[in-house]
Amino acid sequence: MDVVEVSPPYDHADITALAAASLLMEYLCLKAWQKGARAEPMPE
Repeated sequence: MDVVEVSPPYDHADITALAAASLLMEYLCLKAWQKGARAEPMPE
């Protein structure tokens, strides 16, 4: 995966930067899930 064309100085509303960060986080979580990473249930 490659994130390109994100230039915060030209993105005054941070829309492109937030979209890129969200996509990257989703991708990393998916890869971790595929490798067997599982979160422990939160105690109530």
